Amino acid sequence: PDTILRPGPGADSLYLITAQITDENGLETIDIAGFTSYVVTAADSLWGDSTYFSLFDDGGLDTLIEAGHTSGDTLAGDGLFCNQIVINSQTMAAVYDWVFTARDINLQFSDQVVVRVVIE
Repeated sequence: PDTILRPGPGADSLYLITAQITDENGLETIDIAGFTSYVVTAADSLWGDSTYFSLFDDGGLDTLIEAGHTSGDTLAGDGLFCNQIVINSQTMAAVYDWVFTARDINLQFSDQVVVRVVIE
């Protein structure tokens, strides 16, 4: 699994998360993209709390108001969807499964892609 190290007390680190997404009907038909972060619990099969993170193909033009930074995307419309997530000393050290999905304007969902991440 990928490993992210938490910074020291009082520090925040931004981690750029990316997903290359395609749609047979064209990129303009992609409605939403993102991932849900699940805490992996007992027996490597039970998932605890979850958080959803949107991914953007916006060229980083829009500031994510709640976070105070841009998505981190560098080129709008290229199919590379991005977001920067904040990791700090308050982030729970745990094993996470990040489940990536996308949906198009016809309400068709992509296959899920699961990435295991360890935050220490």
